[in-house]
Amino acid sequence: MKVLVAGNLVNWGYHFVKVLRENGIDAELLMPRYPKKSGDPKTFEKLEEYPAWIKFWNNKKWTWKFEVISTMRKYDLIHAITELPIFAMISGKPYVAFPTGSDINELVFQKNLRGILLNWAYKRAKKIVLSGPVLIESANKLKLKNTVCIPSPWAHHSVKIENENLKKFTIFYPTRHDWKIKGNDKFLYAFSEVCKGVDDIKLIIIKHGVDIDKSLKILKQKQCHNKVEIINQTLEHKSLISYYNKADIVVDSFPKTDSLGLIGLEALSFGKPLLSHIKPEFYKNFYDEIPPIINCESKDEIYFKLKELIFNQEKCKKIGASSQKWFERNYNTQNIVYKFKLLYESILSGKSDHDLK
Repeated sequence: MKVLVAGNLVNWGYHFVKVLRENGIDAELLMPRYPKKSGDPKTFEKLEEYPAWIKFWNNKKWTWKFEVISTMRKYDLIHAITELPIFAMISGKPYVAFPTGSDINELVFQKNLRGILLNWAYKRAKKIVLSGPVLIESANKLKLKNTVCIPSPWAHHSVKIENENLKKFTIFYPTRHDWKIKGNDKFLYAFSEVCKGVDDIKLIIIKHGVDIDKSLKILKQKQCHNKVEIINQTLEHKSLISYYNKADIVVDSFPKTDSLGLIGLEALSFGKPLLSHIKPEFYKNFYDEIPPIINCESKDEIYFKLKELIFNQEKCKKIGASSQKWFERNYNTQNIVYKFKLLYESILSGKSDHDLK
């Protein structure tokens, strides 16, 4: 069984293939020859050379689509990420579709060529792997029957780094600033109110997103910009890890999707209390247990819960410990890889995949 993982969104494909290979699955990665920094394994692990099991398509040539399809035809099974199920469908090889978010939540519903082709690709896939609760809702809207729920193997580091700001309560807020989607304005107004009565507090934000200037304007108008550290939007993985470890709490978003994203799961993996918004019913169906986050939605809720955590750091630590335990139960790498191995074998042999349920 030779598996091709096609796509490397935020280096997920690289980590996934690495884990599969460590567990005896003959897997290789297909990715762009000239990737974005966020999707380059050399940035992720500071590699001098790419391993031999990474294959490339030349994304600077107009023929790249033909390269992708031609490469796919050399493998027994394709695990296609984001929009690459379209090419897997054309290749004629059996494939697993792996949506990651906006592809199944937005693109597939659009009445353009990409949306229509992706819809066809989902319906022709041997299986669609749903790695998070919010994807289930979209799959149900599309009336997809060939789905299976498996969390993704996670590249996280549990080694703690001492907080460099021991005298300051440190909040790490790495979410991009897009008010309509992320609800950044709710959090920033709440934080500004908290600042009025708290001196020893520090907010770390990333300069990223369409509304970053509006966000910075709020902080300046409320005269709390002197308690804010602004970092560049492109961080090496190691630097990002250090910020997670320094934080007393992590803040994600208060969106319409009502689900944990990459930032939320990373916070839980580091054992950090997470301030965000989710719909608990999504998580009961997917994990059988609700993640122990500080769940809030309105500006007032954010204000009161943030203030409570600042003045009750013992509670903060307890929530963080519960978060890490939840993550370790639900993201056990060996269990997840075993499920993927069963899935691949069932597709290629034509046997039932009932053990994945």
